[in-house]
Amino acid sequence: MDNLTYINSNKYPIWCKENTFLLIAFIFTIIVVYIFPHLGVPQLTIKLIFLFLLLIILFSQNDIFWLSWFFIIYSNPGRLFSEGYAVDIYRLPMYRIGAGSAIGFEELFLIIYIIKALIKKDKHYFIFSNYFKFIIIYGIFTILYSFSINMNIDSLILSIRTIMRWIWILLIPEFIYDSDKLAKTFQLIAPFVFIATILLFYTHITGFYLHEILIGKYKEIRFVESTGLIRVFDSYSILMFSLVMALFYICSENQYFNKIYLNLIIVCSIINIFLSATRGWILGLIILLCSIFFMRGFKFIKQILLTLLMMGLIIISINIFYPSIINQISLSFERFKTVEYLFKGDPTMAGTMTRVTKVRPQLLSLFQQRPILGFGFSIDFFKNWNMHIGNESILFQGGIIGYSIWMIIFLLVCVKIYVYGQKPYVKYKIKNGSIVFILAMLAMFEEHSTSGQMWGFALYEYFKHLYLAWLLAAVNASLLSSIGNDYLSNEKYLIK
Repeated sequence: MDNLTYINSNKYPIWCKENTFLLIAFIFTIIVVYIFPHLGVPQLTIKLIFLFLLLIILFSQNDIFWLSWFFIIYSNPGRLFSEGYAVDIYRLPMYRIGAGSAIGFEELFLIIYIIKALIKKDKHYFIFSNYFKFIIIYGIFTILYSFSINMNIDSLILSIRTIMRWIWILLIPEFIYDSDKLAKTFQLIAPFVFIATILLFYTHITGFYLHEILIGKYKEIRFVESTGLIRVFDSYSILMFSLVMALFYICSENQYFNKIYLNLIIVCSIINIFLSATRGWILGLIILLCSIFFMRGFKFIKQILLTLLMMGLIIISINIFYPSIINQISLSFERFKTVEYLFKGDPTMAGTMTRVTKVRPQLLSLFQQRPILGFGFSIDFFKNWNMHIGNESILFQGGIIGYSIWMIIFLLVCVKIYVYGQKPYVKYKIKNGSIVFILAMLAMFEEHSTSGQMWGFALYEYFKHLYLAWLLAAVNASLLSSIGNDYLSNEKYLIK
């Protein structure tokens, strides 16, 4: 095959045998976590089942399958598998390793993939590798620095867990390293957008997340009669990753997937994110959807009309069994409009404004005590950190130096994507697809700045780390595949 041929005439089907196996694995995980405890299965047995599963994964050659499974269960569709306290029984297991300490299943899974990456014979190039290796080194330095402030064994364990999450960014490109591996990953993950949509309206109609029903919190399923806003936010990484990839495949004019299917993914993701009524998510969605305007010629007009048509048909169909959808869309839009007052500092916004009027000044006041290197991973950091104000949290944690490191690396990642994307041999193959990835990074940073931290060292939601790791792996696989093997063998085509 010619190196300049990126378009694959053999489209990936919407559903394949591995999709069936993945759905079975997902359902099996639900049964083990939620049904087994109701049946009286001991927690020790459940923990042994997951350890045996890790052993299977260690020797498995189907890494795309298992990584997709892990990505999905930690996206928490229907709030399933959402982390709770260590003593909770309806959760993915934690394993005690000593008095007062335990290691989570997600950390064991990460260790398994560190081992698999180390023993792999074929190593793959990652264009952002040096940046995130530096982040790991900076994290180790921060631990050492934190001992000079006030660090105990608990904060040390938390700091190690914080740094470990960033290893995912270096690991995933070892397994999702070309356009075919990436397409296979999307093929497995994308159908869960429809499952997330079903669970969205299940929660809207009943008022309960599926997680709450399965743990027995509510014995009777009822129908919501309230006319107020119902906010449902879960499945974030499934929705955002699938949305980014669907837009990428359309913008790059790639023929891996059917365009109607890709547009269904886009529309369902939009509906899910908009009905969350989360201002930061919606702003990020708007930024990401700007990629439509980078489609060649007048295709963006066709894309906008097709998206609106499909969205209209889906909403009309949903309205048949859920008449409140129009009201919920209206209420979500009204809440989104209040973002203007958030920026202005309107004190009537109650709880949301405490981020601006109370938490932010508190962190900035503490930052002034250690403005150069911040509070590191000290006890004070974990005591005062707030996940809702991302930039101030980075400044509080790392000081001016730490904040500068994180911002410079973010800018370098965006610039490198743009520079690679403008190379003639890349642009020939993926058109303006690289713009989608730049907008995805900007959308992530917007959400980090307005809704919840997604950048920097902190123990924010695990799915945010996974989304970033999969996103950067997608960038890497797409750009390197478009360069081709002949170019990859010549270092002058690689930007250091």
